[in-house]
Amino acid sequence: MRYCTIRGESLAEGEKGSGATTANEGVAQSETNASGLEPCTHVSLGDAFAGASISLEFVFENMSDVVFVKDADFRHVWGNKAFFDLFPEDDRDRVIGATGAEDFEPHEVEAYQAKDREALENGSSTDVEQVTIRGSQSRTFQTQKFRFEGQDGQPFLLGIARDITSTRDIERRLNEAHEFQSLMFRHMPDLVFVKDEEFRIIQANAQFLSVYPEDMRDGVIGTTTIEQYNEEERDAFLKQDRIALRDGFTEIEESIDFPDGTRRELLTRKVRFEDQRGSKFVLGIGRDITELAAVRRENEWSLELLNTVFNAVSGAVVGLTEDRQVLMINNAGRHILAVPTIETPFDWPSEIGFLDPEDMRPLEATHDPVARALNGFEIGGEVHLMTRKSSAESRYVRVTSRLVQSKSSPLRSVIVLDDVSEAEHNRQQIERQSRLDALGQLTGGIAHDFNNLLNTMQYAIELIGREELSERGQRSAAAALNSISRGSELTNRLLAFAKRQPERAAARSIQETFAELGALVAPSIEASVTVEFAPLDDDLLVFCDQGQLQNAVLNLILNSRDAIMQQGKGHLITIAAKAVDSLPADSPSNLRDPSRHSSEGRTIQQEADLDRKDGHTQRYVEIAISDNGPGMSKAIAARALDPFFTTKGVNSGTGLGLSMVYGFVQQSDGELRIYTEEGQGTTVRLFLPRGDHASGIEAPTAPAPLCIGRGETVMIVEDEEYLLEQIDELLKELNYQTIGAASGQEASTLIAQGAKPDLILTDIVMPGGIGGFELARIARAKFPAMPIIYMSGYTGFSDEEMGTVVAPLLPKPSSPSVTSSLIRTVLDGAAK
Repeated sequence: MRYCTIRGESLAEGEKGSGATTANEGVAQSETNASGLEPCTHVSLGDAFAGASISLEFVFENMSDVVFVKDADFRHVWGNKAFFDLFPEDDRDRVIGATGAEDFEPHEVEAYQAKDREALENGSSTDVEQVTIRGSQSRTFQTQKFRFEGQDGQPFLLGIARDITSTRDIERRLNEAHEFQSLMFRHMPDLVFVKDEEFRIIQANAQFLSVYPEDMRDGVIGTTTIEQYNEEERDAFLKQDRIALRDGFTEIEESIDFPDGTRRELLTRKVRFEDQRGSKFVLGIGRDITELAAVRRENEWSLELLNTVFNAVSGAVVGLTEDRQVLMINNAGRHILAVPTIETPFDWPSEIGFLDPEDMRPLEATHDPVARALNGFEIGGEVHLMTRKSSAESRYVRVTSRLVQSKSSPLRSVIVLDDVSEAEHNRQQIERQSRLDALGQLTGGIAHDFNNLLNTMQYAIELIGREELSERGQRSAAAALNSISRGSELTNRLLAFAKRQPERAAARSIQETFAELGALVAPSIEASVTVEFAPLDDDLLVFCDQGQLQNAVLNLILNSRDAIMQQGKGHLITIAAKAVDSLPADSPSNLRDPSRHSSEGRTIQQEADLDRKDGHTQRYVEIAISDNGPGMSKAIAARALDPFFTTKGVNSGTGLGLSMVYGFVQQSDGELRIYTEEGQGTTVRLFLPRGDHASGIEAPTAPAPLCIGRGETVMIVEDEEYLLEQIDELLKELNYQTIGAASGQEASTLIAQGAKPDLILTDIVMPGGIGGFELARIARAKFPAMPIIYMSGYTGFSDEEMGTVVAPLLPKPSSPSVTSSLIRTVLDGAAK
C-alpha cells in the first residue's frame, strides 16, 4: 500500500487556533482509487489551499465533528474547538501533550489505544467508541483515524469523531420498541394478523394460528385463508377487509366456525396502515368474546325480564336524584305523572302536587312525601291526595320510598306510588256509612223515647180536653196538640232516618209531589231568589216514601238558598226531574268520582241486572236540584254528607240536612250525586226507582235501543282521561268517527289546523284557559252551523251563561241510550 504525503507546512502566524501547536497534516489514501486513477502526487497544504480564502485549520476549527491530531506516542498535539469542548474548561490546558488515558474510564483506555495503534500500523482505523470523560456523561462516537507524516517524516494520527450518542439512543429505543412489539405480537391473547392488499396473510401470531389444526398451520402464511370457511363467512370476511382498506377502520362482532371445529364469537377490529414504500396493509385484531357474549345475552335476558316486571307492576316506580330529576320510571309511573313520551332524565313535573284532603291546600315541604323522601326519610305506605294542575282529577296514592344506599349511583330515592283512589273512596264511604249508622242508632233511640213522651202528652191533653175548659184553656190545649203533631212528624222522620220506621214507600206522580213542594217552598224563599220547576214528563212515577222525598228536596232547596244568601252570588234555583233508562255501570271513572254515593240496594239491583244476562235493567227517576250560587270547594264537597258538618256558622245549622237526605236515598235503594264548580254553582241529583201503578216499584225492563251513527265525525273534548276514553269507545261502537282532545286549547288548535267535525261534544269547565262556552264560540266563528253539545255534571247553566252559543246540555255521566239519542237528535236537527 502506498500513501500520499502532504508536506507539512507550519501554520501561518495569525492562523493558529488558541491552545494549538504546529503539526503536520496528512491523509492516507489507497494507491488506486475506485475509478482507477493513478496514485496521487505529494502536495502541500499550502498547494492544496493555494488561492483559497480560508485555511485548513480554519475548516477543522469550525467543524461540528471532533478533530484532533496525535503524535507517534499517542499524545494530543492539536485539537479543534469541538475537541476541547469535551473537557472541563479549567482542565483544557493539560490536554495537549497528554494521551487522554488519564481522562477516560480504565476499562475504555485499552480499546481506545488499540485503535490508535491499528491506525498507526495500518494507516487507518474505524470504530464506534463508548467514551466517558471524567466529570461528564458517557457518550458514543463514530471515530475514524488516519496516519500521516510530517515534513521530517514523523508519523502522526488525524482523528475525526462524530458524536452519535443521540442516534444510538434512538436506535436503542427503536430496537426496544421493536422487541416490545414483537413480544406483544407473539404473546397477545387476541388473534393478530396482517394482510396485504390481496388479503393474503403475511404475518400472524401463535394465537391466530392456533385456530387451525396443526397440520394446516404451516400453510396459512401467504394464503387468504378463506378456503377454510363457508361462503357466507367468506363474503363477510372479504367485505370487512375491503372496508378497512378503503376507509381505514372497521369493527364488527362475528360468530365464526373455525377450521379446528370450534365456533367462537369475535370482536374484530381491522386497521389500514402503509409501509415506507406506500404499500397498504390491513392489521386485524380479533378478541374472543364467546364467554362475554354469553354473559351479555344472559344479562340482556335478565334485563328484559326485569324491565317486563318493572313495567308490568301496577304501581308507579320512580327513581329520583337529589335535585328531583327522574332517572328511571315505569309505564305506570308515566301514566300517573302524565309524562307518556318524555325521555329520561327529566325534572319531576312541577304540576304534580300533594294536597291536604281537609282543606285541599298544597302540603308544605315538611309534609310533602317527595320532599321528605329526598331528604332521607323512608316512607312506609302513607296515603296522600295527589293532583295535577292541568287536570281537575285528583287521586289518592299510597306512597312508599326507600333510600338508594349505593354511593356510585346518582339515584337518591326510589318512590312507589300506588293508585288507591277506589279503595280510599270505598273506605271513606264505609266510614261515612258507619258514622251515619251510629247517628241513626242514636237518633232512633232518642226518637223512640221522645215519641213515647209525645204519646203520653197527647193522651193527657186529650183527656183534659174532655173536661170543661175555658176558651183560653181550649186554645192552649189545641196549640199543645198541634205541637205534639208536629213533634210526631219530626220523630217519624228521625225514625225513618234510623230505618226504624215501618216501610211507607209508594208509587206517586212526580208532578203531584212537585206541586206540593211549590206550595211549601214559596213562603221560605226570599224575593231575591227565584225557584223554578222545570217541565216534567207526563205520568212519571217515583217509588219511595213521598213524605221523606218532599223533606229531602226541601232540604236541598233551602241549602241552595242559604249558600246564595250567605255568599251574595247567584239568584236561581232549578228543580227538574226526568226518566233515566239506566244508571252507568261501575266504570273506573265512576268509581273514582267522589261525587257518587250509591246505596247498597242500588248496587245489589245492578248486580242482579247483570246476572240475569237478559239486558233488562232497573229504570230510575232523576231529580236534580241546581243553583247558580258560589259552588263548593273540593274539600267542602268531600265532607258535605258528613253528619254535623256545616259551613253556616254556629247558630245557623245543625249539619244534619244533607246527611238525612243521604239516609233517605240509602233507604230508597237509590243513588245521590253532587256536582259543583266553584264560582258556577252546585247540582245535587237523586236517582230513585221508577214506580208503577199496579206493582208499586217498576220491574226491570229492556233498555231503549241505541241510536246508531251514519259515519259522522264527533270531536270529544274532555279533560278527564277515563271519561274521554269511555265516550270515545261508545261513539266508535255507534259507527261514529272520533277526534279526541284533552282540553279546550287542544281542540281549538285542532280546529285551527283544519279539523272539521260534524259535531263537537265538549265539557264546560276545563283547565287551560279555554272552557266549553269559549270553544263553542271559536268553532262557530269558523263554522257558523257547527252543532254543539255541552257536557257537565252541574246542570244549572242558564242561556245567559252559555252566551252566544246556546246548545243542549248532556248531564255527566249519562247512559249510552241518553248520549246516543241526544247526539242523533242534534245531528238530525242540523241536517234539516
